[in-house]
Amino acid sequence: MVSKIKQLDKILEDPNLWHDPDLAAKRSRERGSIASRLKSVRQLENELAEHVGMAELGREENDFQVESVCCFVPFCLSPLLFGLCLFLCLFLLFVSTS
Repeated sequence: MVSKIKQLDKILEDPNLWHDPDLAAKRSRERGSIASRLKSVRQLENELAEHVGMAELGREENDFQVESVCCFVPFCLSPLLFGLCLFLCLFLLFVSTS
């Protein structure tokens, strides 16, 4: 996504693009759409990192409640985190039983 945004930024910087307002608008909307998706992905990454950190702290303190809540809360916050959090919970379970 980042490379596509950079590519579109280069296209949008070309003064000749603006001779065709329809194409310029299309490229501008495309860039906006990708930037919005990238922002969402980064937000999800930050949320996940926050939950991973809290789960690790809970595990270090042998606080199963904190660990389990940190693994559960992301399911409520964003369905996109479901798979990542499921993996995290299974990993933490595996590590704590090893």
